[in-house]
Amino acid sequence: YNRRKAMNITFILDGLIWSAMWMVVNCVLINKYPMVKIRDYPVSVQQSATFVPTDIASLSIFIYPLRVPLLGFLPGITLYRFISTPSPFWHVMVYMFLVYMVWNIVDLVVMDWIMFCSIRPSFMTFPGPAGCVGYKDYGFHFISFLTSSLLAAIVSVAVGGVVSIFLKLAIWT
Repeated sequence: YNRRKAMNITFILDGLIWSAMWMVVNCVLINKYPMVKIRDYPVSVQQSATFVPTDIASLSIFIYPLRVPLLGFLPGITLYRFISTPSPFWHVMVYMFLVYMVWNIVDLVVMDWIMFCSIRPSFMTFPGPAGCVGYKDYGFHFISFLTSSLLAAIVSVAVGGVVSIFLKLAIWT
C-alpha cells in the first residue's frame, strides 16, 4: 500500500463528493430559494427572472443548514486524509487546492456549461427567463471559474494553514 499513490487519487474522489454535495444544494436553492442564487448568474437572467423578491436574511434558517456541511467538508476531509501522517504545510495546502479545483472544474463543466447553458432542465432554470440569451453565456461562467480558482488558492493557503497548525499541535505531537 503506497500512501502517496492513494493521495494522488483521493483528491479526485473527495472533489467529486464535494461536487455532488454542491450540485444537490444548488438545485435545491434554485428551486426553493431562487433569490439566493440569482446573483450568481448573468445580468440578463437576473433582469428577466420573475419571482417575488424575498428578504434573504429571513431565509437564513433554511439556507445555512444546507451550506454548513459544504463549508465544513474541505477542512474536514483534509483533516481526515492527513490525521495519521505528519506532513508539511504545503502538502496539506496542495491537497485542499486540488480538491477545490476538482469541484471548480465540475461546477464549470457539468453545472454551468452542460446543465445551465446547454440542457437547461426545469430544475436548473429560474422562474421567467426560459429563453433568455444569458443562459448561453459560457464566458460569464468561465470568468466565474477563474475567479473561483483564485479564491481556491487563497482558501487553500489560509484554511490549509489552520488545518496544518491544528494537526501539528493537537494530533501529530
